[in-house]
Amino acid sequence: MTCLAVIAIILACATTVHVTTAAPGEDDNSLNPEEIFGLLDTDGDGFISREEFGGALGNHGSETDAEIDAEFEEMDANNDDKISPEEFDPDIH
Repeated sequence: MTCLAVIAIILACATTVHVTTAAPGEDDNSLNPEEIFGLLDTDGDGFISREEFGGALGNHGSETDAEIDAEFEEMDANNDDKISPEEFDPDIH
């Protein structure tokens, strides 16, 4: 299961929106990657920490800690233990 699929399931459980790569401003009740990033960045510091990432995916229960860590590390291209908006790719699997 891709990271995007897990995020979509989490968001579907919490809201009535679905995840897409639609352009910002499109009127289709969808979330684009920037909006998904904002939801995962729970403390609003402009980065997704390992804790924020793991909390979102871990709460769903479909992935192991090792799988979550591997997906986080794949996105964290510069290895600074946080995911920047430029690094964030919900299609990584």
